[in-house]
Amino acid sequence: MIVTSRITGKSYDADSVLYITDVAQWSFYFSEGCDYEVLDILYDGSRNQKRPLCIVFRKSKRMQDLYKMWLAKREMKTEVEHGE
Repeated sequence: MIVTSRITGKSYDADSVLYITDVAQWSFYFSEGCDYEVLDILYDGSRNQKRPLCIVFRKSKRMQDLYKMWLAKREMKTEVEHGE
């Protein structure tokens, strides 16, 4: 289904994008300069009470690379917290 964002005005296929609700994760993505990959910002307090904001990102090679970086960063943080 093609959706047009009321926030960005961009159209996208709702079944072919990334929905990220983890604030730390999308903050990391923004710090790496991926703001041009943002398609929409959604709010749904009834669907996910803990994380009602959702950033919709374009699926792309850049986002795939950032996801790998995010996983490595998260793993490194876990190791430090556990004294490994």
